[in-house]
Amino acid sequence: MLFVPYVPPHRPSARAQELSRRLKETIDQYSILHPDLKTEEIQQAAQLVTPRAVQQKQIVALVIAGAVLLVAALGAVVEKGGSGIDEQFLLPGIILVVGVVLVGVMIVLKSR
Repeated sequence: MLFVPYVPPHRPSARAQELSRRLKETIDQYSILHPDLKTEEIQQAAQLVTPRAVQQKQIVALVIAGAVLLVAALGAVVEKGGSGIDEQFLLPGIILVVGVVLVGVMIVLKSR
């Protein structure tokens, strides 16, 4: 049985909510002055002000998820003796890969 832990998202603090309201107002005012402003430009601007630590956490989480996936695949091949894949291995292998990918995605989402 595969168990995927779920952690509900944290509720933003009052200061975070106030800051998001002010950012929205600023973006709205800027959009009036620059009607050709695109959503991608807003996202790029937000990334520029995002602390590097958050971006580094996302990269580390992806690297860890990839490493775990690689080790799991290598372990499966070694356990199988390199003799190819059969039906006995297929279902547990799929479950393992899906589980590892889900954990990696959860780590990335939690770090945001």
